[in-house]
Amino acid sequence: MLMISPITNKDKGFAMAGQTKILDMEARNYDFIEIIPNDILDEALKLVASNLKKG
Repeated sequence: MLMISPITNKDKGFAMAGQTKILDMEARNYDFIEIIPNDILDEALKLVASNLKKG
């Protein structure tokens, strides 16, 4: 399983945390593009957790 978040092409490098998804990578064809640095990942996870609490 892999957590992914789309990145906009309008705001340079803006991850859309509200559209984060969990995918089974064994069941899908995919291209690995880039990995997020740990400090940014920690912040993104806080935002996702905040969104889950609201929903």
